[in-house]
Amino acid sequence: MSKPTKDRLYLFDTTLRDGAQTQGVNFSVEDKRLITGLLDELGIDYIEGGYPGANPTDTSFFGERPPLKHAKFTAFGMTKRTGRSAANDPGLAPVLDAQTDAVCLVAKAWDFHVKVALGITNEENLEAIVDSVKAIAARGREPMIDCEHFFDGYKANPAYALACVKTALESGARWAVLCDTNGGTLPNEVTRIIGEVIASGVPGDNLGIHAHNDTENAVANSLAAIRAGVRQVQGTLNGLGERCGNANMVSLIPTLLLKPEFADAYEIGVSLERLKSLTHVSRMLDELLNRAPNRYAPYVGDSAFASKAGIHVSAILKDPKTYEHVPPETVGNMRKITVSDQAGRSNILATLEEAGIDVDPKDSRVHRLLEEVKEREFLGYSYDGAGASFELLARRLLGQVPEYFTVESFRVLVERRYNASGDFITVSEATVKVNVDGELLISAGEGNGPVNALDQALRKDLGKYSPYIEDLTLVDFKVRILTSGTEAVTRVLIESMDGKGNRWFTVGVSPNIVDASFQALVDSITHKLLRDNAPAPVKHARKAV
Repeated sequence: MSKPTKDRLYLFDTTLRDGAQTQGVNFSVEDKRLITGLLDELGIDYIEGGYPGANPTDTSFFGERPPLKHAKFTAFGMTKRTGRSAANDPGLAPVLDAQTDAVCLVAKAWDFHVKVALGITNEENLEAIVDSVKAIAARGREPMIDCEHFFDGYKANPAYALACVKTALESGARWAVLCDTNGGTLPNEVTRIIGEVIASGVPGDNLGIHAHNDTENAVANSLAAIRAGVRQVQGTLNGLGERCGNANMVSLIPTLLLKPEFADAYEIGVSLERLKSLTHVSRMLDELLNRAPNRYAPYVGDSAFASKAGIHVSAILKDPKTYEHVPPETVGNMRKITVSDQAGRSNILATLEEAGIDVDPKDSRVHRLLEEVKEREFLGYSYDGAGASFELLARRLLGQVPEYFTVESFRVLVERRYNASGDFITVSEATVKVNVDGELLISAGEGNGPVNALDQALRKDLGKYSPYIEDLTLVDFKVRILTSGTEAVTRVLIESMDGKGNRWFTVGVSPNIVDASFQALVDSITHKLLRDNAPAPVKHARKAV
């Protein structure tokens, strides 16, 4: 007997556009490229990269299409303005010209907004939808319309809100997305309204849902919409967005894959295997945003599978299902049991396997590594976003990392002075003394900051290892203050890249920001040497300079 066919749900991620509107969030172009890669690897169907032409960051990002294996690269924009044709609208032109697979345009679906915000007639708004959708299709892109304020518009004027949806689809849009923009609609209302929309003749296969403003209610509304018949769901990683946020993809995805009500009826682009990277993706985003992950977040939070001593722990040790609704490893998280050294062992083994490190699970060094990680996390280290540093930590404990060079000392000077043009500038100078294969080398570097100067000095002369790091560049540098006061502990995350486009992250922690940065720099270079199979040093006495 054949299995019943599952309905396909499509996941549309708006982290790089709607999420970027979060107060305090500013993605760089490199941040956007990295997040795009994470989303694509996870299995997201559509990645909305931003609004081409709206700002220099988005324009630069769309200037070079990111390599995608799965997702459809999508541009966001607005329907054409009244009084202009789609071909002559300067706001729409960059969106149409962007080398994307799809284009999502926002259109008002509430007559109140058409009158007050746009200052045009209802008919002119519909004409803008028609012309804009046809212009997208003419460029060979997949058109879709975000029907902004749809639910409030439907409650105020059902006929007009429905006309916006039908006009978009009849003009050639693949998707009409029903947006709860203000965020006040409840799940029972979502179910009723979507049911009425589908009953009017609009196919659910062409409908999406974008729930805003309260991440918990937005997730509930998204699930209600799926039950009601929509087949596209929009949201952001960690629920980023204006006001209180959007539907949280990090909560939605595991619910769709692991809860029988949805898993038995629907399929999505994210596989159970890729779901194991979800915690990493969520925490990586937080590292890029330079903020602490929400330890109480469903599925991926540090406390999501944590238990203290007592009846909970006693039961979990007998069978984790007694207090866990899903196994933590299915989402890449780990069980935390404060009275047992079993906590996190399987997670450590999985990470070692992913890094290509072959070790017997019964090897006592696995437990030592676990304890070392716990101790370092207590000190402020975080390896969720610094895989290269974790790999070095593990390989050092296993005796698999040669001591390519030893830093004897370093010094950094920061000076404010007038340059030749009479401008008052800040200059950083660094001197580094390293031992390479017994030879003492001293190098100096100058940069626009202490870390840049240290990087220049450290890489200026590494003896026989210099050719291995010629293509090494620092892509990003982030600092997070972990404790307050005059003796605050600082964590530094550095992203590095080589000439082949390989990227890796390293971490350093210290009360001194320069020292933390230097730790991360040394790890970055060591990781490059190890990965490129640089020869181990020959042990002999140190040569004087």
